Amino acid sequence: NKANVLVSLLRSSGFNSGFSVMRVKTKENFGPLGFKRFYHLVSDESNHVYAQVFLNGKWIKLDATDDLELSLSTMHLEQQGEPVVFDGVNHACLNLDKDHIVKDNGDIKQNLDFVFNKRQKVPTFVINIFNICMSYVRLNGKYCKNVDEIEKLCFNYLKQNHPSEFAMLQMMENEK
Repeated sequence: NKANVLVSLLRSSGFNSGFSVMRVKTKENFGPLGFKRFYHLVSDESNHVYAQVFLNGKWIKLDATDDLELSLSTMHLEQQGEPVVFDGVNHACLNLDKDHIVKDNGDIKQNLDFVFNKRQKVPTFVINIFNICMSYVRLNGKYCKNVDEIEKLCFNYLKQNHPSEFAMLQMMENEK
């Protein structure tokens, strides 16, 4: 989780920081790049973790979810892909549609134990497959004209280079 890394870096640099968790509509939060083939594998709502840092007398939200490489490779495909810019003064949050956020009260937690102690609903191998796809998108999204094209190429890549993961995904699709 990138929020974990960011909070660790901030704290090791002497900045007071913590975590916040917002409830989001899962499919909408992922946007078009969540790929429809994953939709039946995720719940309707999920937690989205971001960092906060205390600077100049106020808490500032920092969301490191989308790295610059992913943003630059996908911003022509979806609004959420726009890079997040931190100016040291204002919140630096993902470009989420407000209608996709179920709840965000901004409560700051010192750790994420309360999140990780809950039973994981999505199997780990599904998360691994999604991460393989996002790695592919990082490298190749900028060459595609639309989401359908990148999705087709991504699953062809998965089939050729990660055949066991592709087979597991197909088995889950056949079970639905």
